[in-house]
Amino acid sequence: MGDDVVLVNGRIWTGRGEVSAVGIRDGRVAAAGESGEVRDRLGNDSTVVDVEGRRVIPGLIDSHIHVVRAGLTWNQTVRWDDIADLETGLGRVREAAGSAPPGTWIRVLGGWHPGMLAEGRGPTRRELDKAGGDHPVYVQLLYEEGVLNGKGLKRLQGSGWDQGLDLDDRGEATGRISGAPAFRAVLSLFEEPSLDESIEGTEALMSDLLSHGVTGVVDPGGFGMTPQSYDALFRLWRNEKLPLRVRCGPSHGGQ
Repeated sequence: MGDDVVLVNGRIWTGRGEVSAVGIRDGRVAAAGESGEVRDRLGNDSTVVDVEGRRVIPGLIDSHIHVVRAGLTWNQTVRWDDIADLETGLGRVREAAGSAPPGTWIRVLGGWHPGMLAEGRGPTRRELDKAGGDHPVYVQLLYEEGVLNGKGLKRLQGSGWDQGLDLDDRGEATGRISGAPAFRAVLSLFEEPSLDESIEGTEALMSDLLSHGVTGVVDPGGFGMTPQSYDALFRLWRNEKLPLRVRCGPSHGGQ
């Protein structure tokens, strides 16, 4: 059995039209057309896969995604991408707090929106206090706002930061913050991942993207990035283990 692969009996979109078969050689499309002609071009040693009428499309390219930054701590970040209610999300925070080293941050960095939750809202400081136990907790909603529990708020204020804090009628901090400077201030308090952790996280994130059909990304950099933030990416590339095509627009220094 050769390394060439032929997909047959499909509804295969080439970008110029639809065909029933495609041949792949050395990781590249070598032929596209009807099953017989594609199999003839790649030879009898090819592996033939019958896709049974399924739709096949080229790999997707995400033209704006912070994959480098997210990959650094992907395995240390609590995911809310697929939750349908707030209680499930808080349960994941509790689970992470139960296994994380004492006093370390529990963080949810985007990937969710109140509109996808049955409650129609995000968490409160008190709810994160209860779920996080002895850990500082931070939950961020896109670039709109973030919510800290009491321990997280104490660390932020202890760093000397007091801007972008939401106050209640009594002048007490609710745990909510807003604005890029406040987000950067919180992110700067997180534990730095090791290079091995960053490599493992980057591989895990890219594997997740591949499972959704994303094979290429354009990464614009973003705030919080330093030259060292790209070490994991380039280590994977140099070791020929980078599973995605990545185009970078490196930035650092808060840009």
